[in-house]
Amino acid sequence: MACAPYIDLLRNMKSVVVQFSMSSSRDEIARVLEPRSTPPSEMLRCMEILAQHRIPVTCRWQPYVPGRSEGAAEFSKRVSSTGCSHVSFEHLKVPLERNALLWREFVQEVGVDFYARYKAEGAARDGRELVLPPIRKLYAVMETATEVRRYGMTFGAADNEFQHFSDTDCCCSGVDQFPGFENYFKHQIGFAIRKCKGKTITYASIRNEWAPRGSVDRFLNSKSRIAARNCDKATLTDHVKLKWNQQSTPGSPSSFFGVKLSGERHRGMVLYEWDAFAHDFFCSTSAGQPTIACQRESNAGCDLS
Repeated sequence: MACAPYIDLLRNMKSVVVQFSMSSSRDEIARVLEPRSTPPSEMLRCMEILAQHRIPVTCRWQPYVPGRSEGAAEFSKRVSSTGCSHVSFEHLKVPLERNALLWREFVQEVGVDFYARYKAEGAARDGRELVLPPIRKLYAVMETATEVRRYGMTFGAADNEFQHFSDTDCCCSGVDQFPGFENYFKHQIGFAIRKCKGKTITYASIRNEWAPRGSVDRFLNSKSRIAARNCDKATLTDHVKLKWNQQSTPGSPSSFFGVKLSGERHRGMVLYEWDAFAHDFFCSTSAGQPTIACQRESNAGCDLS
């Protein structure tokens, strides 16, 4: 198998997780959706070999193509049989550059004008892509989470607005459940959302998490730099704080499903809260299991100090 020469190398590494990405677990579907990629059957076999050698294996189901990828139960069953530990799940994003060769080939093979379909379903522009509204993705996300857990794996929501539906705290990758990956970056908005499930969402919940102190502006384009406007240095913390208070922009707390403004501030930072659906969801389940009862006034771990 193609992965055989790397087994000893991977086994001797101190901390390693191998993730495979596919749009389908079935070769006949993948030949249409991504004909230039390695067939899923080969990737699944490699996953199985690696898992047999106790090398942690995860899978990213991306892109999930609505109406073309197989059902969540079938995908989860096939992937879990390899020894896979974790599945992250993300919908197809439609590029604005529709004349790109690979995109034209994709549309021709699939036989669906996804640009027109996404626009008709209310898709919004995010950078150089069209992204479906959360409500259009919610059922598939919840169904996949249920099936992935049913087959003994952990679930990661890779659609940005659903990251907090994940079973693990490190974005959607799930690497924090494996030894050697405990020090993932936590001074970021997604971690604050996950940390404050069922509670008031506060910047204070991540204020004391480590962040680099140097300026990050030199790594950003001119439209994203903020030093000249707001401060002298423009550290990563400065950028996180600015994004936190920009309620209508991608990546702000209110861009996460179920999060809304509370109408209050603390030390100049906007406070957010959960809508009724999200609050009830997070107060009743976590990774498919009952959790301790949440009280609306309880802010343990997300206090304002």
